[in-house]
Amino acid sequence: KERQAELTKQKELERQEYEKWKSELVEKYGQIDKEIALSESNKDNVILAFSKVSRIWLAGNDLPMSSILSCTLSDNSKTIKGKDTIQSKTNTGNMAKRAVVGGVLLGGAGALAGGVTAKKDGTIIHEDDKVIHDYTVLINIDSLSSPVIRLQCGTNGALANDIIGLLNVVINRNKGSH
Repeated sequence: KERQAELTKQKELERQEYEKWKSELVEKYGQIDKEIALSESNKDNVILAFSKVSRIWLAGNDLPMSSILSCTLSDNSKTIKGKDTIQSKTNTGNMAKRAVVGGVLLGGAGALAGGVTAKKDGTIIHEDDKVIHDYTVLINIDSLSSPVIRLQCGTNGALANDIIGLLNVVINRNKGSH
């Protein structure tokens, strides 16, 4: 319990620190037009777009929007094969009839043998293959020292699409201003 209280207190401090940092950026650049949190809100895991001053905070990088050249989506997915299981089913429809015939011909042991000779059917049940996505948004920026920013989205395809959508708007607006 004590450890949990400590973690909760730490998270609250981090949240307050993040909100303070964000309000300082708002004072500097004006209203945030779009905010996308990659994971827990902190300045290294958030994208903030300020259209009034054409700036974007990109996961720890404060950039002019014009420095974003392109973006691509990488999916390092893995396929997990579904299991095949065989389910056997005994056709019990005539088992009683065969047991009676076996019993008439051979007595008690014949009844048992007649019943056991029932036909067995096998059905193969195939589970669907599962694809586990691992999305990364690659952003090419106008920088010789670090030209690529990688944003890990994991299995969250909606998040990756939100980021790509925002960056495409930024790139297209920059094309229009040149």
